[in-house]
Amino acid sequence: MITQVVAHTFAGIFWTTTYVLIVLKSRADRTYGMPLAALGAKPRLGVLLHGGLPAHLRQHLRLPRPAHIDSVWLLTDLAVLWYVFRYGPREFPGLSRPLCYAMFTGVIAVTAVTDVLVSREFGDRYGLRASYLQSLMMSLLFLGMLQARKSLRGQSPGIATAKMLGTAAASLGVYARPPLAEYGHSALLKFLYLVCLVADAVYVVAVYRMRQGGSGPARPPGKVGAKAGVGGER
Repeated sequence: MITQVVAHTFAGIFWTTTYVLIVLKSRADRTYGMPLAALGAKPRLGVLLHGGLPAHLRQHLRLPRPAHIDSVWLLTDLAVLWYVFRYGPREFPGLSRPLCYAMFTGVIAVTAVTDVLVSREFGDRYGLRASYLQSLMMSLLFLGMLQARKSLRGQSPGIATAKMLGTAAASLGVYARPPLAEYGHSALLKFLYLVCLVADAVYVVAVYRMRQGGSGPARPPGKVGAKAGVGGER
């Protein structure tokens, strides 16, 4: 029981740290640090397994509800979303700003609705399978963003490490005390615990290797010229 409570507590701490660091790095690098699809189907493993749990599930896990956790996550959500729409068009210099906004809105809306429908389709009461599928997708999208940008713009070793530790702690908590018996017997969830950890570890290694290679924040792609501004700023 102690292991399970500690795991859930650390999951909440590390995931909150992840999003705070993403916001700070986005502000510093003048870009967004959360992949678009991941923003719409963002895993809430830390909050899902701690602050954002339904009352009956929190009672089952014997976890107290942190007083301000919902407010903290709401603020980080809004901040991440702000940077997506504020600086996102710079990452797509071939598209007009209105078209970028439409694309961002569409991607976020589609992934969010898909998350809800997947859980309903498979009768997953707490959406745990969808959450771990989202976590895996998020790890792969971070790797893709790292490769596409060829730099650490919007990303950092701290973000990668906190994300890995948050998901690992959440996995340990669910494995130690599944909220439903079916979760304890789910081969899919056990597989996702493992592959999420591997994908996160690969992302951590990739970020550290890029930092050691001296590839720091670079200018976002954009047109060259006075009208485009420095780094493609419109």
